[in-house]
This record gives sequence, C-alpha cells and structure tokens, in this order.
Amino acid sequence: MALALIATAGALASAFEVQRDIQGPIMPNSQAAGGKGPKSILSQLYNQLSGTYEVFNGTETIWQRPPADTPLKGILFFAHSCGHAAKDLWPRTESCPHCFGLPEEMNITLHSLLRGYAVVAVSSSNKHENSCWHGLWGPRDEMLRRTNERSDWVKARAALHHLIHREGWQQVPLYALGVSSGGGFVLGLPMVMPGVFSGIASVVTPAFPTHFQEYMRHYDVDQIETAWPPTALVHMARDAVLSGVFKLNMAELQELEIPALEVPVYPQPLTPLYLAQRCVPEVDETGSMAIYAALQKGGFINAEGYLNANPRLVTAWRDMIINAGIKAAGGGELRLGPEASPISEELNLLYASNELTSEALTDILDFFEKALAATPVEDRAKGITGEYLEWV
Repeated sequence: MALALIATAGALASAFEVQRDIQGPIMPNSQAAGGKGPKSILSQLYNQLSGTYEVFNGTETIWQRPPADTPLKGILFFAHSCGHAAKDLWPRTESCPHCFGLPEEMNITLHSLLRGYAVVAVSSSNKHENSCWHGLWGPRDEMLRRTNERSDWVKARAALHHLIHREGWQQVPLYALGVSSGGGFVLGLPMVMPGVFSGIASVVTPAFPTHFQEYMRHYDVDQIETAWPPTALVHMARDAVLSGVFKLNMAELQELEIPALEVPVYPQPLTPLYLAQRCVPEVDETGSMAIYAALQKGGFINAEGYLNANPRLVTAWRDMIINAGIKAAGGGELRLGPEASPISEELNLLYASNELTSEALTDILDFFEKALAATPVEDRAKGITGEYLEWV
C-alpha cells in the first residue's frame, strides 16, 4: 500500500510536469523497431504473433512458444499493469479471440520469441475492477499470512506450474517481467516463490526500500536456499518521485552483491514514421505522417518532435487526430481511449512517464543471459518447482 501511494504521487507529479527540461541522450528508434525507415520487425513479422488463450482454474492465461525449429532458451512470464490484461500481448487471432494487441506488449512478445523465449502472460484476478495485482509487499512471513487460494501469486504459480509441466518446459530458466502494478508484483514473487525465477525485471515500479535485505535475511538464516535473482530495473525520467527509490534499490542490490541492471528511459521525439513502425497494423505510413502533421500543427509537439505536454493530462491530441479526419489503416476508426490505444501508449512512452517500453528488452535479456552464464549450475534457480512453500 505504501509503495502504491508513492507510485500514485509519482504519477501525479509527472502529470503536472508539462514543460520541465529533462536531459538525456537522444535514442532514435532502434533498428529492430524500424530505425529511420517505415518498416520494423513488428510490422514485417506481425503475423507470427499467435497466442493460445486458456483458462486454468479461472485464471486467464495466454502463451506462445518460439517456432518448432527454434531451440527453447527460456520462459518469460509477463505481468501487466493496472487497466490492462494478458490479452494485450497478442493480436486477435483464432487461437486468441479475446486478444487486444498493444504495441509495446506485442513488441516484447515478438522479440522474446525471436530470441528463443516462450512468453506466458496471466491476467490478475482483479480484472473486473481495475486489473491491478494484489501486492506482495512487507515481511515475507506477513505475505504468507495474508495468502489464500484467491491470492494472485497462488493463481499465477498454479497456471505456470500446469502449463510448464504440460508443455515439458521444466529444464529451461524462468524469468519474470512486470510493468507498473505488475512490476511490483514480480518484485514480490521471489519472496513467496524462492528458487523459481532466474531473473526479475520491473518497469516503472521500484521495490520498497529494504525489500531485498528482507529476502536475504531469510537466506542468511537458511530459511531460503536460493539467493535473490538478478534484477533489472527500468525507470522513466519524468517519474521524478520514484527516481530516488530506484537509486535506493540499486544501492541495496549492489551492497548485497546481487547482479543488477538499471535502464533509464528519457523523452524521445515523435518522428513522421514512428507510429507506423510501432502501431501496426492499425497505423500505416500515411496515417503516421498525418498524425505527426496534425500534432505539429496543433502545437502538441515542438519543432524537434518532442511532446510539449503530458498526453495523459493534456488530451487535446485526441481531438487533433479526430478533427484531421485520420482513420486507421483500412478505413476503420483508430483506438484512442485511455489504456486501450496504441497511439496513447506510444505518446506516453515518448514523454517518458509511467509506461511500458520494449526498447529495454534487449538489454534485459542480455543481462539475464550473462548473469545465468556466470552462476554455477548448483546455485541456479530450479524453475517452477523451486522451493515449494505452503502458506499459513
């Protein structure tokens, strides 16, 4: 609850941070995401995304493994943010009729598959309200006392256990990546699922101060056999309130000699082709250039393409697009609603405030693989079986 309040305060601070100059390197769209051309890996290989939708004991689970001719390197478990669900990671297909497909989520799925990782996403049990995850904060004993069969981590563990054993994936490492509420969720998982994950990555949500020390206290007295897993923390420049907490996290991880990666995300300019690269198939090259022109004419972006205001707070960009008569590729309507719009997601990312980014995925997977290679076999996480715990 305490960290949720910090996150809320951070979001509010960012919402009113309209003109503050944020210094950071200009990082043009990566080659994987299109570079300076209209085509990206996502736009060219979009049809390879086909999630399998299943429900395990009431838990919505969607997954995809790499092509059969690609050796399985590992499993990436993804935990969504508030207002989202597992369905965001894949487009609608026959095997996933409920899938919704948002760009950063789909980009994470595709690039993970191309690197040999199966992707598994589970929806929180709170999907009929705000979709936020039940938090995993506080002392480990307290977490276990609060646990029951409806707890999100119990449902997620059961879904992963069933799927991994059914598909025969027990021998490959399991990693977890979460964003916002999902980031807080995955940061809590090793507390209640020790020895399971070979790496943890959280986007825009830090751990509560002393969280890692609390885990290692149990490790030092032999209540837990496996050290805290390598941890990647991705944070955004405009989430100023949270930056100090991330710094504390990094210092704590380094003091405990836990492998750690910090990935800062800075504001970036919108380019005429950016939305065509990211928001396929909804936005094509013509639509992307038209949206760029409309936002520039309306003063929402400056001469260099940087956003002049927080798109969550100042929503005039929607009217600029609608008034310009811009349609989706194929002539349909563009999705423009909050938490349900590819364009909204990308503008939030360009503003560098409380949003998922797929650009950090390469760094995260490189870090995980390097950390795994440096860990003696006998000290590695055991996968979904881990150190099986019962709650009291």
